[in-house]
Amino acid sequence: QDGSNLRYGFYAYSGVGVKKNIVLNNIKAHKIYPSNATPTENTDSFKGYGIYFTSSGTGDNNYYDNIKIENCEITDIGYVGISINKWIPDNPPSNLYQQNILIKNNNLHHIGGSGIVFFNVQNFLIENNVVTYTGDFSIIEPRKHGRGSGFWSVRCKDGILQYNEFSHVRGAADSAGAHIDIENNNVIIQYNLSYDNAGGFAEFMGANTNCV
Repeated sequence: QDGSNLRYGFYAYSGVGVKKNIVLNNIKAHKIYPSNATPTENTDSFKGYGIYFTSSGTGDNNYYDNIKIENCEITDIGYVGISINKWIPDNPPSNLYQQNILIKNNNLHHIGGSGIVFFNVQNFLIENNVVTYTGDFSIIEPRKHGRGSGFWSVRCKDGILQYNEFSHVRGAADSAGAHIDIENNNVIIQYNLSYDNAGGFAEFMGANTNCV
């Protein structure tokens, strides 16, 4: 990426075929800001990402299988700490989801938007992470987005969040400890510590099934 409007600590794109068994361990991603801001839902924002996995939306069998992100520190990020996503239609077949994701023992803090964002991910475990001061914005670093939940999922299936801390989340909207948005199935939040979040412990949106 050229860095003018998007910048990443780590970036991976799967265009064709299944990419398997990727491990990111003991990485520090920090001070990630592009040169220019771009329009977003509430402000012009500097779209910096700590770790970013994505695939093209409509291709068959082009997804990631078995990603592990462990023991990393992600801090001072303009937009999102960890993003794993795929932009695909409603209720796609399983071979269009990102598959088998483990996010464990990471420290995500002072991030302008959400800490962890999943779009179209199936079979995931997020545990033993500290996610704090997301949605961060201050006069000290005005390039931060200023809105974002600790975790945010859209159209995800079969996931568990447990033994995490979600704290000190800020923002004008959403900005909950965990945010189960639309069309998720079997996403379970259990045994977490969530406190001092502008949007509350957890936010649940519409068209979800068996999200608890």
